[in-house]
Amino acid sequence: IPTIDGFALDYDTIDRFGDLRFTQAASIEVSGEGSGNLHFQGGTIAVLEASAIISNVLEADAGGEVRVRGAESIDIIGNQTGEFPSAFFNQGELGSTGNVGNLSIEIERLQLDNGAFISNSIAGTGDGGDLTITANDVSLMDEPSRSSRYSAGLFAELLDTDERGSADRMAGTINLTVETLRVSDGSLIATGVFGPGNGGLIRIQAQDIKLIGDTSRNILPSSIIASTFADGNAGTIDIQADTLRAVEGSLISNSTFGQGNGGSITLQANEIDLIGINPINETPSSIVASTRSSGNGGTIDVQAGRLRVAEGGQIFTGTSGQGAGGSITIQANEIEWVGGGRSDDNPSGIFTATRAGADGNGGSIDLQVDTRLQIITGAQISASTEGTGNAGDIRLQANELEVK
Repeated sequence: IPTIDGFALDYDTIDRFGDLRFTQAASIEVSGEGSGNLHFQGGTIAVLEASAIISNVLEADAGGEVRVRGAESIDIIGNQTGEFPSAFFNQGELGSTGNVGNLSIEIERLQLDNGAFISNSIAGTGDGGDLTITANDVSLMDEPSRSSRYSAGLFAELLDTDERGSADRMAGTINLTVETLRVSDGSLIATGVFGPGNGGLIRIQAQDIKLIGDTSRNILPSSIIASTFADGNAGTIDIQADTLRAVEGSLISNSTFGQGNGGSITLQANEIDLIGINPINETPSSIVASTRSSGNGGTIDVQAGRLRVAEGGQIFTGTSGQGAGGSITIQANEIEWVGGGRSDDNPSGIFTATRAGADGNGGSIDLQVDTRLQIITGAQISASTEGTGNAGDIRLQANELEVK
């Protein structure tokens, strides 16, 4: 079909698509001065054995659109040898000035395994494109029987660049609209700032989200992360779900390690569970916003029907530098905090803190509970300071308070 940009494929008369399978480092690439459009559709789509779909902006023109449709499933599985994994690349290369195009995926089931990833990142001076996934089921994992040097995941990052005019860059948005989302075995959903410019948004709408922490082969546990290591501000995390469950040291984090400010974490769910610690290194399942430098830390805003934090789970904001720590605001019908971490270093609870040697002030804690707030078996609510900065305030409103 002729379009303003060229031609588009017409699938209206097709009842069923054949399967697509990429193996043995096969690739489809539309990179160039401004990358072209890439549309493909199949019944099941498999990208295996270091194969890749590539659309990179190399010079000044804007990148094209990458659109993937599958009637049944898309499996992107990394290399068994642990070398370079299978991936979708939609990026702006170092020295490029054009904006990266958008990448969209529509599928019943999407699985990334053994270090496979989808990257919408930029090293040039243009803006990043958006990564949009619409699916019934999305699973990011790394089977224990396999080995990879990479973390499976979805990424929208601003990479370091020496080019002038790059301070106004914006990373793209990661949009997930799914029925179920499972992130396990050290997999990541991440937007990061490693050079000039500002981070993007991670937006997730789901019925059921489960994060399962595992650091046996990776530095980070299974995580949803927005962070900055540079002058630019970190992106934001916005999650809406019916149920959200984070266990075994998994992490939702928005942190700054540079001069840029941290972004916000906003969670809205009917039920939220933060349960347990990682069995290997005893890091807690947690929601964290922190600063370790001069940038101010981000905020955490939770709205829930029922919130349960148990067995070492934590909600935390803190400062270890000159920047101020962010606030924590929680509105819920019912909250239950239950102690039981393996050590005194990991009590369940909600915390804002100014660490030793830090100059920044700690954030405040604001709890509004419609019915009952339970604090049981050593769980804590704490706003503290060990540095020169001031501790934050604690404000609590509850119809019923039980402490035992």
